[in-house]
This record gives sequence, C-alpha cells and structure tokens, in this order.
Amino acid sequence: MRAIATFFLEPDPRVATCLLLAIIALLPAEPLFNLPMIVLALMGVLQVVFRRARLTSPECRLLCIAFLCIWLPMLASLPDAVTPGESIRKTASFCIYFLAGVYAVGAYRRFMQLSWVIAGVAAICGFWILDALWQFYTGSNWFGKPLSEGERLSGVFDTTGRLGYLLATFAPLVYEAVRRAGRRWAWNSVLLVPYFMAIALSGSRASWGALVIASVGYLLFLTFWTDRPRSLLTRGSLSRVAGVLVAAVLTVTLAFYALPNAGERAWKTVQPRVEALSGLWSGDREKFEHAVTYRLSIWETAVNMWSANWLNGVGPRGFFHAYRDYNPEEDYFLKYDGAYGAAKTPHMQLLEIAAETGAIGLMGYLIFIVVFLKRLFRLERQVLGFVFPYALVLITAFFPLQGHLGFYGVISSTVIWWIIIVNASAFAIASQSEVV
Repeated sequence: MRAIATFFLEPDPRVATCLLLAIIALLPAEPLFNLPMIVLALMGVLQVVFRRARLTSPECRLLCIAFLCIWLPMLASLPDAVTPGESIRKTASFCIYFLAGVYAVGAYRRFMQLSWVIAGVAAICGFWILDALWQFYTGSNWFGKPLSEGERLSGVFDTTGRLGYLLATFAPLVYEAVRRAGRRWAWNSVLLVPYFMAIALSGSRASWGALVIASVGYLLFLTFWTDRPRSLLTRGSLSRVAGVLVAAVLTVTLAFYALPNAGERAWKTVQPRVEALSGLWSGDREKFEHAVTYRLSIWETAVNMWSANWLNGVGPRGFFHAYRDYNPEEDYFLKYDGAYGAAKTPHMQLLEIAAETGAIGLMGYLIFIVVFLKRLFRLERQVLGFVFPYALVLITAFFPLQGHLGFYGVISSTVIWWIIIVNASAFAIASQSEVV
C-alpha cells in the first residue's frame, strides 16, 4: 500500500514524461489522447488535495498565469454563449489541463529532467514522417490510409493539414534533438531532409509558414544562446552548412528518383500551392481567396462576429453555430459548400479568440504573451539557452496569424496546453540553480 501511495502522491518525472509523450503519440487516435491527460490531471488533484501543492509558488506561476489568462475569458463569455452547453463543457474541460500541469511541474521541479521529452517527440515525429513518406511512395500508409486529394500527405492523421502543421510546430524540439546528437556527428542534420519533405508534401501553406517561424527562431538560438555561441557567418560554420546542403540535395535527388515519377508527383502537389501565393498581392478578391484557401470569407465572418459581440464573444466553440448570422454576402463556402460554412474555427488564432471570447479573451492572450516573453528574456544567458527550444514551440503555436491550430478545438487545445505544460516545467527547472 505504501508503494502504491508513493506512486500516486510523489511526483515522478518518469511518469510525467511517459504520459506527456503518450498524449502526442496518441494524437492520431482521437479521442484516446485524452486518457493520459486525464491520468495526469487526476494525479494533479492528488497533489493539490493530499500534498497541498503550492499553486502560487514561483515554479507554478507561469502555469497559473496561462490558465487564468485563457480560462477566465472563457468563463466571462458563457452568459452570451450561442451554444451554452458546448461552451460550458469546453470551459470545464480546460481545468483538466491545469491540473495535469500541476503534476508535471511538480515532477520536473524536483528532479530536473526534461530532455527525454525532446528525444521522445523527435522519435514520434520520425515515425509520422516515415509513415507519411511510405504513403507518398506506395499510395497508402502503414495503416492503409490513402493519399488525400491532390496527393497531399496525411499520414496517420485523417485531416490533411494536421500532419504538416504538427510537424512544423514541434520543429524546434526536433532541431534540438538533432543538434544534441550532432555534437558527435554533425552530418546527422541530413536526417532533417525527410522531415522537410513530409511538411512540404503535406501541401499545407499554414505549416510552411509555421516552419519558417520555427526555423528562423532556431537559427537565432544557434547564433546567440547555445552553450558555445558562434556566428553562423564564420568560415567553419558556412562550410558545414554547405556540406550539409550538398548532402541534402543528393538525398532528395535519390529519394525522388528511386521510384518512377516521384519527383513529378511531388511537384504536382507543391506547385499549385506555390503559384496560388501570387494572388496575395494581386488585388483581386477571387485570386486572394484562392491564395489563402478561401479563408477570406471566414475571416470577414469572424470580424463581423467580434464587432457584434466585442466584449465577451459568442462563447468557446460558438463560431461554427453563429456563422450564418454574420457571414458576408460574397461568402465562398455558403455559395458552394452548403449550410453552415467552412469550418468550426476562423482559421486564424487571433480572430478565433476575438470572435469566441471577445476583447476580454484578446486581453488575456496579450497579457500571457507579454508575461511569457518578459520572463523568458529575463533569464540568464545559459539558462535561456536551456529553455529557448521549448519556448520557441510555444511562440510558433501562439503566433497570432497562424491559421491551422485552433485555440479551443479538441485536438488543438490539447496540443496548445501540452506546450504550455512543457514550458511551465522548463521554467520550473530553470528556477533551480542546478540547471546550469
């Protein structure tokens, strides 16, 4: 009995790591990914009830700020929610994420282990990539799922854009895993080639944008905050980068020509989406709609919805149900796709928060971002180098113009809170002197 009590009452980083990685591994198996999060939350409840976990301690402060900044606006939106039942369920479910974070932060604060999360995420992403590339070369993945329309990779996911966007969001952790292994063999950076291939062939322009944000941020990290910072423009660095690029080109060439028409099929997937981007600067509404995957109508609907409910919005998950009341006359989706409109979210994080939780939600979002960045850049240089890869994942996911990872959706809210929990744990570790 004592051993069982110790297991549940003493925060263990091994348990926290296994459950956190299980959440990511089970994302394709909706709704199974909820189970490890619920287990973490139950353990968090035990910490609060029996161990009296100090929620106001410096280690839990970032987690508490994140929860209050996101959850209180959701609570404030309930009186005017267009679907009260669904909004109440969504608001109540966010308490699970907070309690799960209480356990994880307590575990990592005491034992200061988080590197296995990086290795585990890299391994999971590696599995997704191999499965997706197998899908590209054979027409179906290891589980029998075929290529999506336009030969876009979906891999283990049912939705085409989800594979590319999740891979792009977790890019800083994958880069960090490769960098740490590269201390012994720098050429393993070539392993990133299939990673980029999978994101490109997913055909999601939102994931391409997220990858750019993550990659630029990580290059800044390499330049300024690694253990031995060195300018990327030195002769030695440039020669290494050039060598890796040559190896990458050879790898891609062999990969595309190993099977007949592979290169042609890849270009057929990427070309229309690249060409469509020219419509962003055309000044023509139809071309602009095509460039942004016909999301202009959705964004206009979200703006109209926020204007009419500017203080507290229409409630979490209310956008879809209120869509017809606020859509513009030239709505592409109502014209061609039927009754309700395009999707359950506005496909832009800032507009989703504005439409569903109003100005109160935007204020909470802004406060959290400011507090997070302020705490991040107040860290000492060496500690900042430890925290930054995790922080960059959060920055990528919370980028206000990102258009795929919904803020209040089922899978997307789980991913966002997973990122918050990992960052809160990293800050808890950084608050201990032994981290350096």
